[in-house]
Amino acid sequence: MKVKPRDISKQLVIDLSHEQGYRRGHIQGAVNLSVEKFDFTRKVDVYGGITRGVLFFKKKRGGYEKMIILKKNKINKQAKPHLMPKQGGGEFLKKKIVAIDEIYEVMKNLGLNNNTSEIILYDNSAMLACRMWFVLRYFGFRNVRVLNGGWRAWLKSGLPVDEKATVLKPGESLDLKPKRSYLLTKPTQMVFDVEHKTSKYIDARLPTAYKGLLLFSNNYHIDGAINIPCTELMEDAIFKSVHDIRRTVETTGVDMEVDRFICYSGRGLSGAVDLFALMMVGADKVSLYDAGVNNWRQNFDSKLSADAEDFLKH
Repeated sequence: MKVKPRDISKQLVIDLSHEQGYRRGHIQGAVNLSVEKFDFTRKVDVYGGITRGVLFFKKKRGGYEKMIILKKNKINKQAKPHLMPKQGGGEFLKKKIVAIDEIYEVMKNLGLNNNTSEIILYDNSAMLACRMWFVLRYFGFRNVRVLNGGWRAWLKSGLPVDEKATVLKPGESLDLKPKRSYLLTKPTQMVFDVEHKTSKYIDARLPTAYKGLLLFSNNYHIDGAINIPCTELMEDAIFKSVHDIRRTVETTGVDMEVDRFICYSGRGLSGAVDLFALMMVGADKVSLYDAGVNNWRQNFDSKLSADAEDFLKH
């Protein structure tokens, strides 16, 4: 089979660090997309059939008491995935959603067009790069790659560095692509899956969070979840070899050739790293429960909506 050569001249390299870090130095030709400019850590979620709530801690004698205010939303069978703003400020549900058009507008302004050969993402820890990889892949973008080792590996290799900001040249044409809905497990689908035990759940957080040893955190894990911290799959932002990653995963007792995997974390960062690593080493039935462990804690008794049936089709 003849492999088509990569057209480096048509790459779009994206630096995901803060603007100050980008100004101090970046890969030549890279454009900057910080979370301040476009918060790609927001949830890829779906309205309808979801219980949303605000978790807070009420101080009492001898410690703190967990308090959760819940509000159930009516099931909306026509609900569609969107990038959603972060929850906060005591609000149960943000009415303002960011339509799919926003991410296409952002990428087009960075210079992406139909002729772009590939998108290269990098940061310092690989977490932001893997998160953005998931978001772009979910919304249909193709040929998205993560620079292994990120910025630090680039510096250690003595490769060219630039301090001058790259002049943006917005893309002239960018066609919309179908979403890859199979990459996302919705909250209602997660409830359905746990009830029927059709998947293996991968908790990508640190063991202290997984075991509930941290206060003021999502110190809870889904019953039956396997803890594979994203830090065990890489060293200094460099992913381990395919052999080592597969061995780390398989020592937990799962079958990478047969099992379906659902990765999750708190904010969707470390969960996206595990998702990326599993797909990189050959797992093809893997998705991200982007709503995360806090959503599960608030919704484990939610009723299923019709869209849960869609999960079994993938």
